Amino acid sequence: MQQQKKIAFLVPYAIAGGIEKNNLRLMQKLAADTNVLMELVPLNTSDSTLLKLPARSRLIDLGVGKLEHRLKYLVRLTMHLVAYFQKSKPDIVVSRLPAANAFTVIAKILSQRRILLILAEHTLPLDRLIAVESEPGKAKKKNSTLDRLMPAIMRRFYPMASCTIAVSSGIAKELQEKKRIKPEKIKVIYNPVVNDELFIQSRQAPNHPWFSINEPPVILAVGRLEKQKDYFTLIRAFYDLRQHQDARLLILGEGSLRKSLEELIAQLKLEDCVCLAGATDNPYSYMSHARLLVLSSIWEILPTVLIEALACGCPIVSTNCDHGPSEILEDGKYGWLTPVGDALALSETMRTALSSEVDKDLLRTRASDFGTEASSAQYMQVMGL
Repeated sequence: MQQQKKIAFLVPYAIAGGIEKNNLRLMQKLAADTNVLMELVPLNTSDSTLLKLPARSRLIDLGVGKLEHRLKYLVRLTMHLVAYFQKSKPDIVVSRLPAANAFTVIAKILSQRRILLILAEHTLPLDRLIAVESEPGKAKKKNSTLDRLMPAIMRRFYPMASCTIAVSSGIAKELQEKKRIKPEKIKVIYNPVVNDELFIQSRQAPNHPWFSINEPPVILAVGRLEKQKDYFTLIRAFYDLRQHQDARLLILGEGSLRKSLEELIAQLKLEDCVCLAGATDNPYSYMSHARLLVLSSIWEILPTVLIEALACGCPIVSTNCDHGPSEILEDGKYGWLTPVGDALALSETMRTALSSEVDKDLLRTRASDFGTEASSAQYMQVMGL
C-alpha cells in the first residue's frame, strides 16, 4: 500500500490575511478530494486559537516568531526549517513566505531531503517593492545589506525550486524577465478565492447601522491599514467627492497607520462619514450591501478583495497598480481603473461609478474564473496528486 504523502504549507501567520485565507481554502479542498496528510507551518502562531484546520491536518510551531526582514532572522529561520524538514519529512512543501521564499530553498538544500518544493509568489520581489513604496520627492532610504543582496539571492535560488507559482500573469512576467526564472518553471495559478462559504456569508446582514434603509450610499474599502493600501489618498478623494454628493466611507481592517488615518479624518472633519471599523470575520456581508468597493493600493499582486467583491456583485473602482487589478477587471470591463496616488482622479471615478448602472450577474460570472475548484485542480497537478 502506497504511503500517504505529506504536504507542508509555510505561511507568515495562521489566519491573518489573504495569503493565509487562500492557503486554508486549498487545504480544505485537498482534505475533501485526497487522502494526503497536511501540516500548516505559520511563522507566527499568535492568531492560531481561531484556526479551524481541515481533516488530516495539524499545526506546527517553528518557534521563530513574526517574519522579519533581517539577515540574522532569516538565517535563524533557515536553520529551523532545516530541522523541521529533517524531523517531519514532508514530501511536498508549498512556501508562501514573502521576501523569504529563497531561504526555504536554501533550507531544503541543507536538509538533504528529497522534497518537491513549490514557491508561491504573493508579493513583489523586494527590490521592486522598495521602489514602488518610495515616496516621490523624498530621498530614498539607504538599503540594508540584505536589501542589496536579495535580488541576487532570488536569481540564484529560485530556479532551484521545483516550480514557482505566480498568482498573476503580471508577476509571472516579472519573475521571468527580472529574476531569470525559466518560463517552464513558472506556472500562473490564481488564488482559490470563490467558494460556497463566501456566498453563504455574503447573504448575512452587515453589522453596521450605515446599511439601514434610506441611508446614504456606502463606499467600502477592505484591507490592512498599511502604506501599501494608500488610504490617505482614498480619504482625500472621498473628501472631494463629499463636496458634490452625500456618501459614507467604511474601511474594514487594522494596522499600524490607524492613528495617522484618524488624524487625517479629523483634520478634514469627516468623523461623521468615515469609519475605520476594524477587522471582521465576514467582509462579504458588507460587500454584498455596499454601493461600491474601492481599492486604492500602490501595489498588489492579485488583490483577493477585488475577486471577493465581484463574487458579491459589488461594483469596483481600483487603482491600476502593478499587478492584478487590470487583469482581474480585464482592463475596465468589470470595473473602473484609475491612476495610483491621484486623489482627484479617484474622486471623479467614484462619482462616475456611483451614478452608473452595473450588471451584478456579469460581475459574479467573472468571479467564477477564480473559483476554488479550478485553482485546487491546478495545484494538485503541480503536486502530482
